[in-house]
Amino acid sequence: MSVSLRIAAVVVTHNRAAKLRLTLARLLAEEVDQVLVVDNASTDQTAEVLAEISDRRLQVLHLPTNRGGAGGFEAGVAALHGPSARRPLPDWTVLSDDDACPKPGAFAAFRRSAALLDPRR
Repeated sequence: MSVSLRIAAVVVTHNRAAKLRLTLARLLAEEVDQVLVVDNASTDQTAEVLAEISDRRLQVLHLPTNRGGAGGFEAGVAALHGPSARRPLPDWTVLSDDDACPKPGAFAAFRRSAALLDPRR
């Protein structure tokens, strides 16, 4: 049986708009179903960078205060997997900082590996 895995990414950012732009360009070129950017109360051009991107897979969660990396990931995972999350829920969630650019093909390789572990196959 062929299994369709849903893979989401949570990217936490704070005041690194240029790095975020590159990371999102690389990430959205990958086989990822959903990307949630958690903006940790940035005061630079982060909002403008996010507004430039029109991709249905991209969501943004703006936090009113900087909760740090761990707090940003906590908020992002809760948004993706909590009661108000989009359905269906992702099978896998990849966590990333704003400066962690995936190599081309990284998510395709991850998807193939994750499919081998899926008990539904």
